[in-house]
Amino acid sequence: MSKYKLYFTLALMALGAFNLAVSRAAAQTQSSCAPDQRKQLILTAVDKDGNVIDKLRAEHLSLKVGGSPATISDVVFHARLPLDLAVLIDASASQETVLPVSKAAARSFAAQVTAAGQDRVAVVSFSNKPDYIQLLSSDLAAVPAWIAQVKFVPPPGYVGGGVVVGTGPPPPISAPGSTSLWDAIRSATQDVFDAQPENRHRVLLLFSDGTDTSSSSKLNPAIEEANKQGVAVFSIGMADSKLFSVDQENLKKVSEQTGGIARFPGNKKEKLEAALTEISRYLRGNYVIGYCGGDTKARARLQLEVVDPEMRNTKPVLAYKRY
Repeated sequence: MSKYKLYFTLALMALGAFNLAVSRAAAQTQSSCAPDQRKQLILTAVDKDGNVIDKLRAEHLSLKVGGSPATISDVVFHARLPLDLAVLIDASASQETVLPVSKAAARSFAAQVTAAGQDRVAVVSFSNKPDYIQLLSSDLAAVPAWIAQVKFVPPPGYVGGGVVVGTGPPPPISAPGSTSLWDAIRSATQDVFDAQPENRHRVLLLFSDGTDTSSSSKLNPAIEEANKQGVAVFSIGMADSKLFSVDQENLKKVSEQTGGIARFPGNKKEKLEAALTEISRYLRGNYVIGYCGGDTKARARLQLEVVDPEMRNTKPVLAYKRY
């Protein structure tokens, strides 16, 4: 390497180090948010191997609200926030054959992630309307019995495989056996979760094929209601692949925009177990991030990213509400 190239390379390295130092200094000297202006979001960060990242600081992060820079005032890691978990199980006709698998997976997950004295669980099933088997309760020993009450109730004229026959007039769109998925998510986030408390992780674990056939509402209002209530939706796509398909796009959207993830294990037991284990990791460590500023629109998009080069080397995957 010539001495000119060497000088040029050293100059670029110095400039990069200077810019990084300036960025960190600026982040460290950011003004605190006034109490009446401070908002917060819950963030989960895992590395490429699925391990929880627990060393993020304000200077490692950049946040935009509606495209405008926001001030991150505080970043606090909690090894485990108290959990409010609502298990939402699709019991419509398309789920008839996979419902026992969904129920077994829900029992296993609740037992794996909840801790007595800290956490609460609710169980809701739905077809054309939600069935609130149990609202949030700290009686964790009773969770298996609640989940056991989730049942598929065949509508009149049902012959199997999601097919209903009859000689009378066509049934209404929102008939027993149909799937009001978006209505169920909206109702569950409104009716299960009370006034939003500080420093509790609110999670809705959804088992469904993601196909809505009878809601009066749409997907976006369901997402907006979940974000309003601070509820992260984690989805497990379930369907009898011989008869039905999973709408991955719908489940990804409702999960990723509310701070959760969606997984599609198919009919493989080991893949279902791996998906639930992955989701459980997202509940083992959470950041509460305080911020202010940015766009003041009611529905402004949140864009959070890791800007620290060293932390970016861990290939972080961030889960947080997007609006």
